[in-house]
This record gives sequence, structure tokens and C-alpha cells, in this order.
Amino acid sequence: MTDDVCKNSEECDRRRFMAGAAVGFALMPLSSTQVGAEALATSSGSVKLTSYLDGEFSLPVAAIARGKSEAEIKAALAAAGHDATQARSILNVPVLRRGKEIILFDVGAGQNFMPGTGKLVEALAQSGIQPDQVTHVIFSHGHPDHLWGALDDFGTLQFANAKHFFPQADWNYWFSADIYKRLPEERHSFVAGAQRILKAIQADLTMFKAGDEVVSSIAAIGAPGHTPGHMAFEVKSDEGLLIIGADALTHPVLSFQHPDWHGPFDDDGALAVKSRHLLLERSVSEKARLTCYHLPAGGIGRVEKKDGAYRFIQF
Repeated sequence: MTDDVCKNSEECDRRRFMAGAAVGFALMPLSSTQVGAEALATSSGSVKLTSYLDGEFSLPVAAIARGKSEAEIKAALAAAGHDATQARSILNVPVLRRGKEIILFDVGAGQNFMPGTGKLVEALAQSGIQPDQVTHVIFSHGHPDHLWGALDDFGTLQFANAKHFFPQADWNYWFSADIYKRLPEERHSFVAGAQRILKAIQADLTMFKAGDEVVSSIAAIGAPGHTPGHMAFEVKSDEGLLIIGADALTHPVLSFQHPDWHGPFDDDGALAVKSRHLLLERSVSEKARLTCYHLPAGGIGRVEKKDGAYRFIQF
């Protein structure tokens, strides 16, 4: 995304669909109540991770990397066999089911961010999950497409029975005295929205920091740069390590083949690049499964080294 997203989004895609992906390797067709052709959907014992689409929208290609020309970006996409005329930004909300627990990692954009987003509750309902059944909500950071779905249309908690967890460092960022000076005017709505929603849910929030076990077997990984308090997460199970990367990797080509490039919404580009490399190296060295918020088709796969950089292998 870029600073111009909200002004230049006339071509935002309004298609409503929900795709699923789970820890495992077997393909399963979607049910007739879901929109799409197929998704990865296997479970590992009583643990199942599914990515639910909160929606998607289209971006100009020139908008997806800061400091790079449109020609450079198009050449990188074309070389990888990707569409070089537009970029789709997809909002995957990872949902972990463990026994009676239903754990959401972020909550989508809600109804007031972009056309084509705010579909999470509808997507969950297609799998028989109602908001009052969600037991935990774990936030990675406070950007609109991750936070604004925390409240319903009446301004009350969307997931009223859930325990909510938010990174302390990101809370400090959004409520810092100079936050409006730090960000361009085009992003002031991000600040106003974050402050409004975080204040509304403050009584239900538990703060955490990098390294904390937020919920049993789920620990926070500090991944600053996108925002100062941006978090990834590690989920340990008998099947090995799963890394939930949130916005540390946002594009299936550029984030892997050009990990030193950074997105225009990164608060600190150099720090975001450092965090990205650390997650990529850990994913490779520990043969971890990886899922990220803006990768296509549910966004679950693995990482391998290739030609001095990386590539993402979609499950």
C-alpha cells in the first residue's frame, strides 16, 4: 500500500471470496458455501490454521515498493511471471483452532477502510464460526486493515467474548505525542482510527512484548520496521514450527526475491528489511511453515533459498 491508496483506489476489487489454508499438505475443495475453487484445508490433530479473506483491493504497480521506479518494479514482476500492470493486496486473517480455542491473528479492516474489505465476519460465518465463539484475538500492529475490524457497526466489540492482546510497543507508537508529525497528512486517518479503536477496546486489552508467550505455545517475535511495534508470531506444535509473519512480507515476489526493497507503508524501511531477513532466514533454517497477511491464496507455504535471495513455495 502507499500514501495514495485511499485517493487512487477507484479500481478496488469488490469481489467477495473466502479462501482457506491450513497446516498440512493435502488439497481439499471448498464447500459450496465458500467462494473460490479450492483451498488447502487439512488439520494436524486438534490444531488447524485457516486463512480467511477479509477482502482485497488493487494497487498501482508503482505503489508497491518505495524508492524503486515503476520500470524496475514491472521488470521484477515480469521476470517472475507475474502481472506487471496491477498488484492485488489480499487480506488474510489467520485463524487457529485448537480444541475449544478459536484464535484470530488480527481482525481485518471492518467497514470503514476500503471498498472490497471488511468481509471477515461473513467469511467466518460460512465456516460456522460466529463472533461470540472467538476466544482470543492477537494483534500484530495497529494499521487499519489489521485493527479496524475489532468493532462492529455499532462501535462495540465485534468479538465480545474473546481475550484481546496488543503489542505494547505499537500502543506506545500510536499514542506518542508526536505521532501526527511523524506521519504524512495522508496517514492521519490511520492515527485517528487506531486511537479511537484502541481506546474503545482498552478495557479488554492485555499488552505484550517481543518474546512473550501470548497464549500457550504462541510467542511474539519482534519484527519492527513496518511499525515500531510490529510483531510476528511463532506457533509450536508436533508438526513443527509455524511463523505468522503479518506484514513483514507483503508480496509473493518482491518480498522474497528482493528482500532489501521495502514497502511505502513501512515506518522505518531499513529496520523492516532487517526484520524481513531474520524471518526469512529462520523460516529456511528451521523448515518452518510461513503465513503472511497479504500473500495470495491463503498465504501459507514455506521459504527456500534461490539465486542469492528467496522464493515462496505456496502450499
